[in-house]
Amino acid sequence: KEAAGGQGESRTRGGRAVWRQRRSMKRWCS
Repeated sequence: KEAAGGQGESRTRGGRAVWRQRRSMKRWCS
């Protein structure tokens, strides 16, 4: 999960997908 999240953030440096991926990470953590 950590690697996937980091990769997704780096890949989507536009900023739009960033918030989307960040929210997903929180869900998994929960």
